Amino acid sequence: MPRRHPKRIGRRLAAKYKKLRKWKLCWQKDKAGMEAARQLNVVKAWEYYDELNDALKTELNHWPDLMTSEQFVERLKSYVPLMGKGRRSAGYDWKSFRQRLVRLHFMLFDPLTRTWINRCRNMD
Repeated sequence: MPRRHPKRIGRRLAAKYKKLRKWKLCWQKDKAGMEAARQLNVVKAWEYYDELNDALKTELNHWPDLMTSEQFVERLKSYVPLMGKGRRSAGYDWKSFRQRLVRLHFMLFDPLTRTWINRCRNMD
Protein backbone atom coordinates (compact mmCIF):
# COMPACT_ATOMS: atom_id res chain seq x y z
CA MET A 1 0.00 0.00 0.00
CA PRO A 2 1.54 3.35 -1.02
CA ARG A 3 2.25 5.97 1.55
CA ARG A 4 -0.40 8.60 2.09
CA HIS A 5 2.12 11.45 1.92
CA PRO A 6 5.16 10.33 -0.05
CA LYS A 7 8.54 11.69 0.89
CA ARG A 8 9.42 14.89 -0.98
CA ILE A 9 12.28 14.84 -3.41
CA GLY A 10 14.94 17.52 -3.62
CA ARG A 11 14.96 20.43 -6.04
CA ARG A 12 17.74 19.00 -8.18
CA LEU A 13 16.00 15.68 -8.61
CA ALA A 14 12.70 17.40 -9.37
CA ALA A 15 14.41 19.53 -12.03
CA LYS A 16 15.97 16.40 -13.52
CA TYR A 17 12.58 14.68 -13.76
CA LYS A 18 11.07 17.80 -15.30
CA LYS A 19 13.80 17.87 -17.95
CA LEU A 20 13.32 14.14 -18.66
CA ARG A 21 9.58 14.62 -19.10
CA LYS A 22 10.30 17.50 -21.49
CA TRP A 23 12.69 15.34 -23.55
CA LYS A 24 10.16 12.50 -23.65
CA LEU A 25 7.47 14.87 -24.89
CA CYS A 26 9.81 16.27 -27.58
CA TRP A 27 10.62 12.75 -28.78
CA GLN A 28 6.92 11.91 -28.94
CA LYS A 29 5.94 15.07 -30.84
CA ASP A 30 8.87 15.57 -33.23
CA LYS A 31 10.60 12.22 -33.61
CA ALA A 32 12.25 13.06 -36.97
CA GLY A 33 13.66 16.36 -35.73
CA MET A 34 15.03 14.82 -32.55
CA GLU A 35 16.61 11.96 -34.52
CA ALA A 36 18.25 14.45 -36.90
CA ALA A 37 19.64 16.40 -33.94
CA ARG A 38 20.91 13.19 -32.36
CA GLN A 39 22.70 12.14 -35.55
CA LEU A 40 24.28 15.58 -35.88
CA ASN A 41 25.57 15.39 -32.31
CA VAL A 42 26.96 11.89 -32.93
CA VAL A 43 28.94 13.22 -35.90
CA LYS A 44 30.23 16.14 -33.79
CA ALA A 45 31.33 13.75 -31.05
CA TRP A 46 33.16 11.51 -33.54
CA GLU A 47 34.98 14.55 -34.97
CA TYR A 48 35.93 15.74 -31.48
CA TYR A 49 37.36 12.37 -30.44
CA ASP A 50 39.16 11.96 -33.76
CA GLU A 51 40.80 15.33 -33.16
CA LEU A 52 41.86 14.26 -29.66
CA ASN A 53 43.28 10.98 -30.95
CA ASP A 54 45.17 12.76 -33.73
CA ALA A 55 46.74 15.11 -31.18
CA LEU A 56 47.72 12.13 -29.05
CA LYS A 57 49.18 10.37 -32.09
CA THR A 58 51.34 13.37 -32.97
CA GLU A 59 52.57 13.54 -29.38
CA LEU A 60 53.44 9.83 -29.40
CA ASN A 61 55.50 10.33 -32.57
CA HIS A 62 58.16 11.87 -30.31
CA TRP A 63 58.38 8.73 -28.17
CA PRO A 64 61.02 6.06 -28.98
CA ASP A 65 60.21 3.12 -31.24
CA LEU A 66 61.00 0.45 -28.63
CA MET A 67 60.80 0.72 -24.85
CA THR A 68 61.18 -1.68 -21.97
CA SER A 69 58.30 -1.94 -19.53
CA GLU A 70 60.13 0.18 -16.97
CA GLN A 71 60.83 2.92 -19.51
CA PHE A 72 57.25 2.79 -20.76
CA VAL A 73 55.72 3.07 -17.28
CA GLU A 74 58.11 5.88 -16.37
CA ARG A 75 57.16 7.79 -19.51
CA LEU A 76 53.44 7.23 -18.86
CA LYS A 77 53.74 8.49 -15.30
CA SER A 78 55.63 11.59 -16.42
CA TYR A 79 53.09 12.28 -19.17
CA VAL A 80 49.87 11.81 -17.18
CA PRO A 81 49.03 13.88 -14.07
CA LEU A 82 48.71 11.20 -11.44
CA MET A 83 45.88 10.90 -8.99
CA GLY A 84 46.49 12.09 -5.47
CA LYS A 85 44.80 10.92 -2.33
CA GLY A 86 41.15 11.70 -1.86
CA ARG A 87 38.17 11.52 -4.12
CA ARG A 88 38.24 15.05 -5.51
CA SER A 89 41.92 15.30 -6.37
CA ALA A 90 42.70 15.98 -10.01
CA GLY A 91 44.61 13.56 -12.16
CA TYR A 92 44.32 10.24 -13.93
CA ASP A 93 45.38 6.69 -13.37
CA TRP A 94 48.29 5.80 -15.67
CA LYS A 95 46.94 2.26 -16.09
CA SER A 96 43.82 3.50 -17.84
CA PHE A 97 45.99 5.64 -20.12
CA ARG A 98 48.06 2.55 -20.97
CA GLN A 99 44.86 0.63 -21.76
CA ARG A 100 43.70 3.48 -23.99
CA LEU A 101 46.97 3.44 -25.94
CA VAL A 102 46.67 -0.33 -26.44
CA ARG A 103 42.97 -0.13 -27.36
CA LEU A 104 43.66 2.53 -30.01
CA HIS A 105 46.55 0.40 -31.35
CA PHE A 106 49.06 3.18 -30.68
CA MET A 107 51.26 0.93 -28.52
CA LEU A 108 51.79 -2.81 -28.67
CA PHE A 109 53.48 -5.14 -26.20
CA ASP A 110 55.65 -7.86 -27.70
CA PRO A 111 55.89 -10.75 -25.19
CA LEU A 112 58.82 -12.41 -26.98
CA THR A 113 61.16 -9.44 -26.62
CA ARG A 114 59.29 -8.04 -23.62
CA THR A 115 59.26 -4.54 -25.12
CA TRP A 116 56.62 -1.96 -25.97
CA ILE A 117 56.42 -1.01 -29.65
CA ASN A 118 55.37 2.48 -30.67
CA ARG A 119 53.05 1.97 -33.65
CA CYS A 120 52.32 5.67 -34.17
CA ARG A 121 55.56 6.12 -36.09
CA ASN A 122 54.48 3.53 -38.67
CA MET A 123 50.79 4.54 -38.95
CA ASP A 124 51.21 7.60 -41.18
